[in-house]
Amino acid sequence: MHFRSETSRAMRHQYIAEKPVPATTAVNSSRFRTRVYAFSPHCYYNCFCPLSYDRLGHLTVHQPNRCSMPVFPPTPKKTIHFLFLFIPAILIGGCQINPAASPSDPQSAPVESGKSSGRDSPGETLSPDILHDILAGEIAKQRSKPDDALIYLSRAAYHSRDKRLILEAFHLAIQTEHYQQAADLALLLNNVEPESPRARILLADAHFRLGDYDGALAIVVDTALSLQREDIYSLRETAILLGNQHAQDVLDDFLAHTDQYSDHVEISMIAAILAYERQNWNRFPELISRTLVLAPEWETPAVMKLTYMANLEPEASVTYADRHLATYPDQDVFRFQYANILLQFGLEDRALLQIREILKQNPESLEALFVAGSLQLDRNPEESRMLLEKYLQLGGHDDQAVIYLSEITMQAQDYRQALNHLYSIGTKSPYYLEARIRIGRIFEERDGPEAGVHYLDGINVRGQSELTRIVLEKDRMYQGAEMYRESREMFDEMLLRYPDDTTLIYRRGLLFATMEYLALHEEDMRRLIELEPDNAYAYNALGYVLADKTDRLDEAFELISHAMELKPNDPYITDSLGWVHFRLGNHALAIKYLTEAFELLWDAEIAAHLGEVLWVTQQYEEAEKIWNEALDDFPDHPVLNETIERLLKSNAGSKLYSTHGDVFATVDTLPLSA
Repeated sequence: MHFRSETSRAMRHQYIAEKPVPATTAVNSSRFRTRVYAFSPHCYYNCFCPLSYDRLGHLTVHQPNRCSMPVFPPTPKKTIHFLFLFIPAILIGGCQINPAASPSDPQSAPVESGKSSGRDSPGETLSPDILHDILAGEIAKQRSKPDDALIYLSRAAYHSRDKRLILEAFHLAIQTEHYQQAADLALLLNNVEPESPRARILLADAHFRLGDYDGALAIVVDTALSLQREDIYSLRETAILLGNQHAQDVLDDFLAHTDQYSDHVEISMIAAILAYERQNWNRFPELISRTLVLAPEWETPAVMKLTYMANLEPEASVTYADRHLATYPDQDVFRFQYANILLQFGLEDRALLQIREILKQNPESLEALFVAGSLQLDRNPEESRMLLEKYLQLGGHDDQAVIYLSEITMQAQDYRQALNHLYSIGTKSPYYLEARIRIGRIFEERDGPEAGVHYLDGINVRGQSELTRIVLEKDRMYQGAEMYRESREMFDEMLLRYPDDTTLIYRRGLLFATMEYLALHEEDMRRLIELEPDNAYAYNALGYVLADKTDRLDEAFELISHAMELKPNDPYITDSLGWVHFRLGNHALAIKYLTEAFELLWDAEIAAHLGEVLWVTQQYEEAEKIWNEALDDFPDHPVLNETIERLLKSNAGSKLYSTHGDVFATVDTLPLSA
């Protein structure tokens, strides 16, 4: 009975999980995970980014990287604090803070009716009194005195009529639950910028918080009627404001207030986004369809409908997308989302056709260049290289493209160019550590494992998580060279420093299994289960080892079954369940679960196991078919080759020899009997 390489399996699982995900879009190929982004009305993009109002009244994405699909350009998040915006002006103006100054009523500052000269640039001159209030307000906030800060900043807002200061004071009023003052500040903002819907949305927010539900709803309706479809940002803000209310029937209330405007497409769109926000799936299809009847050419609701349909009616969504693009072929955003959905369905060829169509219409689309280049990594490395290089030449700044280029050149054994790519990734890049690890792999492949380990030892790591990642990479190098003693010494040293690091415990336990130190393996896995009672992989690893190397089959079955309960669709755990059934003599159940695992994941070890059970049950042709296909993709896989060689020793006339005879040339076998 052979022992499965549980360590290599864990490594593969780990590296898939840790591989940096392209920030631009979803990719699905043999080496990349698929991500499909459901449309979220919270975001400027088609993804699930959490958003909130920032200090200046804008919805702000809480992710540093770009999202999957740019639909609308985000409002840049203001990261410069007011304190630092105005200190230079204070120094230049010679203004001094009077510590004895006491805040006065901000309402004492008159608002000139009809005057809309609101400042929106820190370069404009502010009086010393206003600068004093700004600085005093910031200091009060830093000292956790928000009420005092509100008084100072409100007074500065009224005197300066500066939009940024008004918004700063408004959100501070909301934070401190001074809702009437927030409403007054929203009115001030509306006076400063009467043509902008932002102030009215904030005014409605304040009235909702004051408990004036009907008044707030009236403001929302009035605002909605003034919006145009191009102002999707305000449309979404309006819908989100309604969606944040606790009233269960807010959608019905909004529709009742706008019943006479049923032919107003912006009203219909707000209602559709609101239904999506409230997850009212009974009303959403009707509302989004009504929006598209009123404006069939509007791309945003079409994207929403497509994404909704893809989750419920996959085949119908494809039909809808093809029909829509036949009518509106220039809608790249819709086409991009359609490509994402096709990737989710595993239809890579059709997805690539959609991306190519985008490139025909817009050859300099960074997103399309990136995705097409990523999809072609395995299919056509040379085309992938050209696409990714063009992406970078046109200003693409996702270092994942550089990582992919290094992979292409490394596969071509152009180590110098691969190193040039990887060294170009700076320390501030989120891919810095990934790039350095890949440099170590180049040294390993070119000069041997010791060279790779030596390079990794010289990397300056930032924190325990990065150190752990380096240790795991060194473990891969050591085990690839069968340097098990060095790997064990490394883990022992690390676990003295971090005794409760579950990743290190797990990986050392797998190493012990490879070294056939079964008692030590069990000790580490039970320690891991103690620290993480719901760690399915710990139960699975221990269960598999007990099934494969001992006669404790009932205990192994219980462990693997529990892992299956924790992760019911995991292909590796399903494979283990099939294997323990095989060891128990339950061949029919073994074939059932191994077939399920094989359908979940195209994997050499699962193919080896399924083929072995089929062979033992005298289903030779089926076994050979699976092995033959696996050998096409994994000709050097040790477990697959060991299994086939062992089982073919009595059957040298196997069809496998006709296509993979070089692999088994050393097998001493007898000819196949007639």
